[in-house]
Amino acid sequence: VTVRLNLQFKYNRTNTWNTYGRIKGAVEPEKVVYIGSHHDAWDYGTVDPISSQAPLWELAEVLGVMMKNGWKPRRSIQLNSWDAEEWGLTGSAEFVEKRKQMLKANGVVYLNTDVGVMGTPDKLFAGGTPSLQWAMGKALKVIAHNSTHTLHDIWLNKYDFHPAGWSS
Repeated sequence: VTVRLNLQFKYNRTNTWNTYGRIKGAVEPEKVVYIGSHHDAWDYGTVDPISSQAPLWELAEVLGVMMKNGWKPRRSIQLNSWDAEEWGLTGSAEFVEKRKQMLKANGVVYLNTDVGVMGTPDKLFAGGTPSLQWAMGKALKVIAHNSTHTLHDIWLNKYDFHPAGWSS
């Protein structure tokens, strides 16, 4: 079978917009914790960006309330909303390329909230870097599943799975 395709594309140059806000740290302001996700999508709506952006906006609001009550972070916190992720991670890649040295010297961590929520109410999906498994285990121990069990209990009972760094 031979297939011949004649593809014609219209190439346009267009602007993209990364949006970010920063809270200055009180003790180590030059050190920065980055939290972000993308806001663009392949189609209208989609779970991918909206389930990531909604928690990011909620975090911004919570941090604002905490600051109004006198709280200050130890290190600076920067919330990032990237554009053109679906076109090749363009927004975040451009950000990094322009700031490589500063990020190497002062970037503490980047928390990517992409696809922040998915699935059904009776299932928990957790993913991330293996070096942070202990943090997931710790968080699941304080999140109530019902009046007598935590998500940690449910996870261990259902899957009999103990990732590295989790204690029973």
